[in-house]
Amino acid sequence: MIIFGKEVKTRTHSCQFNNEPIRVIKPYINLYIRLTNNCQASCKFCEYHSYDKQMFDLKKFKKILSYLQENDIRINKINFTGGEPALDLNTLDIIYSTIKTTHPHVELTINTNGFNIDKIFENFYFEYYALSRHHYDDDKNKEIFGANVPSFDEIKKYSERDNIHLRCNLIKGYIDSKEEVITYIEKFSDIGIIDFGFVSLMQLNNYCIDNFIDYNVTQFDIENMKLNFQQKTNGCSCKNYLYSTRNGNIVQLYSRFNKDYTNQYNTLVFDVNKLTVGFGGEVII
Repeated sequence: MIIFGKEVKTRTHSCQFNNEPIRVIKPYINLYIRLTNNCQASCKFCEYHSYDKQMFDLKKFKKILSYLQENDIRINKINFTGGEPALDLNTLDIIYSTIKTTHPHVELTINTNGFNIDKIFENFYFEYYALSRHHYDDDKNKEIFGANVPSFDEIKKYSERDNIHLRCNLIKGYIDSKEEVITYIEKFSDIGIIDFGFVSLMQLNNYCIDNFIDYNVTQFDIENMKLNFQQKTNGCSCKNYLYSTRNGNIVQLYSRFNKDYTNQYNTLVFDVNKLTVGFGGEVII
């Protein structure tokens, strides 16, 4: 696919689901919008908490949206991410409204650590809210983030719990075994969360390397858990499961590892003021 004169690799075939045949698909892109490189937290596995504030280039972003629309480039999903996207609700509102006008039927999602989440619930609708939560224990979770983030009791009160996807990084000494995975799922399923993700750390720095836990920790023989499907692409693999909790709920979870996050097929990132292939990949415009 050619975008602004540069070739962008897209998938021509589907991921391989279990042992089913790979299907030919219509090319598409997923667009990630990094509103800011700043974050109020200071997670050791993350690099987005020490940057100077950059101004989001709304004019360039609108130009890109128009280009994609005029060239009939299919957008599968648009995700708001950061840093922490809720640090600047005014800019979030402008971008959100722009997308709703130009691409009203595209799935919108957001990644957040919970900062300003009540205002997000009040003012925006997303298909799901990916809430970073790296331990079930409040004190240990706060230790990982190095900042105040929503507590267990606060999450319990969210009326939007059905649309919350809890995203947990697997970290040595925290959630690092099948027992810890089960405890995490059971504790949050008791308050109505039904969607979970367990992700191996991307190899960004020494902390990530030293505290890496293989995502296959969730593949071990866990009672009441059934592999739903698995898929593979170049540099990425994931497994999806259904799990029957002790209170009788059926929840879904995935485990994933991206070997190379910079060159993801069909993934474009508008990174504050530039469009790149993947996160930190080649600059397109």
